[in-house]
Amino acid sequence: MLKEISAQPVQIDEHGLRLRLSPLIASVSRHARAWISSLSQLLETSAKQQLSSIVTQIQTLSENIKQSPDSLERLRFLLVTIAEIRSLSICVESRILDIQERYRILAMHGLQVTGFVPVTGDRDLQNEYNSLITIRQDPTSEWPRFHREIITVVIHFHFIQATLEDTNCVETLMTSWKEVVQEARDVDLNLHSAKKQFKQQMVKETEECRAAIEDLAEQCSAHGPACVGEDLDKGLELLVEYEEAVKMQEEKLKEFANTERLLGLSTSFHPALQKLQADLHDYRQVYDIYSSHKNEVAEWSRMRWRDLKVQTLETALEKHLGDVHALPVSAHALPTVPHLERKLKAFRKSIPPLRDLKQECLRERHWQELMEKSGRSFKINPETFTLEDIFSMELHKYSDIIGEVVDSAAKEFSIEKGIQEVVDTWEGMEFTVLQFLNGKRDCGFILGGTDSILQNLDDSSMLLQSMMGSQHIGPFFITVQAWEKTLSLINEVIEVWLLVQRKWMYLENVFTGGDLRAQLPDEAGRFDDIDGCFKKIMVDTMKNPLIKSHCQEQGRLSELRALNQGLEICQKRLSTYLDSKRNVFPRFFFLSDDDLLNILCKKDPEGLQEHIVKMFDNVASLRLIENAGNFEGMVVTAMVSTEGEEMPFIKVVPTDGPVEEWMTAVSQEMYRSNHQLIKHAVYTYCQETSRVDWILLYQATVILAACQVWWTWEVEDAFRQLQTGDKTAMKDVMKQIHVQIDALVGRVGGSLSPNDYSKLNMVLIIDVHARDIVDGFVRDSVMDGRQFAWESQLRFYWEREQNSLKIHQCTGIFTYGHEYMGLNGRLVITPLTDRIFLTLTQALSMHLGGAPSGPAGTGKTETVKDLAKALGQLCVVTNCSEGMDFNGHRKGIIWPGTEWSLGLF
Repeated sequence: MLKEISAQPVQIDEHGLRLRLSPLIASVSRHARAWISSLSQLLETSAKQQLSSIVTQIQTLSENIKQSPDSLERLRFLLVTIAEIRSLSICVESRILDIQERYRILAMHGLQVTGFVPVTGDRDLQNEYNSLITIRQDPTSEWPRFHREIITVVIHFHFIQATLEDTNCVETLMTSWKEVVQEARDVDLNLHSAKKQFKQQMVKETEECRAAIEDLAEQCSAHGPACVGEDLDKGLELLVEYEEAVKMQEEKLKEFANTERLLGLSTSFHPALQKLQADLHDYRQVYDIYSSHKNEVAEWSRMRWRDLKVQTLETALEKHLGDVHALPVSAHALPTVPHLERKLKAFRKSIPPLRDLKQECLRERHWQELMEKSGRSFKINPETFTLEDIFSMELHKYSDIIGEVVDSAAKEFSIEKGIQEVVDTWEGMEFTVLQFLNGKRDCGFILGGTDSILQNLDDSSMLLQSMMGSQHIGPFFITVQAWEKTLSLINEVIEVWLLVQRKWMYLENVFTGGDLRAQLPDEAGRFDDIDGCFKKIMVDTMKNPLIKSHCQEQGRLSELRALNQGLEICQKRLSTYLDSKRNVFPRFFFLSDDDLLNILCKKDPEGLQEHIVKMFDNVASLRLIENAGNFEGMVVTAMVSTEGEEMPFIKVVPTDGPVEEWMTAVSQEMYRSNHQLIKHAVYTYCQETSRVDWILLYQATVILAACQVWWTWEVEDAFRQLQTGDKTAMKDVMKQIHVQIDALVGRVGGSLSPNDYSKLNMVLIIDVHARDIVDGFVRDSVMDGRQFAWESQLRFYWEREQNSLKIHQCTGIFTYGHEYMGLNGRLVITPLTDRIFLTLTQALSMHLGGAPSGPAGTGKTETVKDLAKALGQLCVVTNCSEGMDFNGHRKGIIWPGTEWSLGLF
């Protein structure tokens, strides 16, 4: 490329332009020379390094081959050198040819060497050469140009001789190697007599070595690692000694084997050594397990007791035992293995006591107990107490004692944890304090749900009781006893507190009204004092809701008891006041105290309407009119049933005055109005209207009573006609009843209001029963009204002289109650119903009660209620419960003369 560039013209004329190419040519030439210099330097450097290496190797081999074989070691050295020369022959020749080729390339291309590695390996000369080159090529050097030119001349003439020597060395390199090879052949031929002499010596030394090995094997068998018994440490030392001895014999035999191979002898075989090696290998496997265990025990012994993890010991020991069982058959048969297993198992026996002693349940008192029972004394310092101290005490010999102590400690620890659980529970447990609102009025604070508190209290008390029954309670007896007293106090305080709170919440609503405060001024004043104390307690509780601190506060229990006594006095006075109201109007007994207080606190009669249904049967409300007639204010003009049917009062009832008084007047007016309506209905029966139209003119209870009065008269009239000889009289009544039923059925199929439909349906039920009775009379030929078939029926009579409605059944005679019940439906009357009616009326006539018996849902209660409807009496149904107060109901039943049906005894 340099030749092509040099041949290019320095300038070119092209279309009026002259291009000067000399700078480009100079630059390209400079780069090309730099490439040539770099490549030549790389090639020269590698060639000189290889040349230096191979020359050194040839010189070394040449010097080694010249040694005299005056001893077996010298002979062995010569033989090894000869063998090495033979093996390296081809490789060295190939390397020489490669080096020669490198120098040939450099010479062929006329490349001048810029870098140089002296053949002689003179490193100082190389460093001097490199320094001069650096100075010459550095353009920033402070050396003048003239000095750098002198350095160039020095470099050229100083090292030119070395370059010429390299060239001569490369040319003679192959010859030098062949001379070394030939010299090795000559020496090998001359060693024949020496080989023969040393073969005999080699055989002798081999026999001596065999004898030494056999002697070593006998010593190992008689006094080696297998003969130490329980002293495995001694066995481990012997194993190391014999392993070193065998290793020395192995090294010696390796040298003998090399010498035998060089001398042309067959390699000697030493079975005793192989057997000894195998035995020692088996012993090494066994003693490695022991050594590992020994080192681990030593490491554990230095460990502080508090840092010990027993699981680590167990895991390591089980691994060692597993390694013992996994030993090869030859190793497992060694006499040392049983001793090793016994040591490992003995150590394993010491682990359970360690595990027991490591349990967190142990306290200082348990260590003291252990020292007393074992007779061993030691100091338990967490900073210095190590596992080695435990091993030295040989506590595994006292495993039974340790087991007893630890078992006792575990049970005590269970008690300790239980106590701590109780402490943690009650030291931080708090009351839930809620704001108490009465409507929109803020009435202070009250305790929230206490179910969880009481449940925790029961659980903790039961836990403490179980602790007290334990035989290990000793160290904690005083603590448990103190907590039992504390929880008992907390329980008592909370019970009284909740009792006071319930009474306060009830009475707070009562005494905030002006009317009752005026009626009960002393009780109102007493309640105000209690109210202030209770609110102060609740404010303090809201600020600090911790249960334990409040319940243990000095005088808290006595204070709450005093509040409770005061509230009981207020409540008794209030109950006396309410009973006075109930005694005036007994139906108030059917209301709760809250409902009655609600009524008494409201001056508006409309406030009573929601409670009417609880005092009357099927009556939803009272018809109230303001300023009616000559009365000012509200007056009661009628009763309204839940179906919307009204029973007007003949005389309006004013609502002025106490509510119990005008409600008494309302109930009396109900009786009077119902009595007059029934009387009027009886006297106008089927006058100027049909029976169906007559039914639609009156209320349901009125119609039912009037219909039964006329049915009773018609049947008894038929009996009278039968006595006079009219044999068809009863049949005529039967036909008449059928006609009446057909008329009712026809009207029911027409257009009716819901109330009229219900009314006709009730009358139809009674008529069907009347038809069945009369049909029975006709069928059974009942001819006399004094017969039981008629006497056993409910018979309604309007007593004109007494101006009252009477009901007869056998020996029982009852006055109709005139209770208004609206459209309260009637049951279909069956023969069983008739028997129940008869039984109950006879019991009532003897001032007794009745108790129908039978499966649930068969109509026992409804039958009793239906009898009360027939008798016009109020029937109160009460499901019995444990908390039932029979006194109030008893008074309410006796005063108005109603029936009382008790269910769910």
